[in-house]
Amino acid sequence: MTRKYIFGYGSLIHPQSIARTLDREISQDELIIKKLHGFVRSWQLVDHVVMKNNPDEQVEAVFLDITPMKNRWVNGVLFEVNDKELERFDQREKNYSRVNITDFMNNDYQDVLVYTYIGKNNYLISNFSNPNIMKKYMSTVENGLKFWNNDFVSDFKASTLKHSLHMKDGEYKFLDESQNKVTGRNSLF
Repeated sequence: MTRKYIFGYGSLIHPQSIARTLDREISQDELIIKKLHGFVRSWQLVDHVVMKNNPDEQVEAVFLDITPMKNRWVNGVLFEVNDKELERFDQREKNYSRVNITDFMNNDYQDVLVYTYIGKNNYLISNFSNPNIMKKYMSTVENGLKFWNNDFVSDFKASTLKHSLHMKDGEYKFLDESQNKVTGRNSLF
C-alpha cells in the first residue's frame, strides 16, 4: 500500500496548524524535516479574507508559496496523511495545486507519494493591486519555527525570498466557509 505525505513549508511547519486540518493531534515527532530541491519560497499567493472587526472589509491576503528555481532549495516538514485528510488539505489549500514532488525529495522510502501545494497562476500576487501579509498568518509561521532547531530556522530564512509588503493586523477568515472549517477559522467570528 502506498503511503502519502505532504511537504509543508509555510504555516504547515506548525504542528497545531497541521492538526486543525487533520482534525486530530499530531506530535512534532511525527514530522520529518526535509529539503525540497529546485524550488524557492516567497510571499506570492493571494486569497481574499474578511476582517473580524469589519466583516465588510475584504483584504487581499498574501501567503507563502514555492516556485521552481534551479540551484535553490526550500526546507520544510513531511507528515503522513490518509485519503480523507488529503482531501481536507486540498480544501484548505484551494488556491494552490496539489503537486506530486516525490522525485524531488530523494527519499529512502518504498511505496511513498509526496505532495506539496504550489500557487495557481490566477492567485499569484502579480494579479492583485493591494496585497498585504496578515500579521496573524506571519505569527503562525513564526510560532511554527519555534518548534524547530536553529539550523532549521536559519535554513527557512535563507530559502525565503525577501518581501516589501505591508502587514495587516487583526483576526481574519476566508470567504469560503468550507476553507474556514478545515483551518479552524470558522470559530473565530
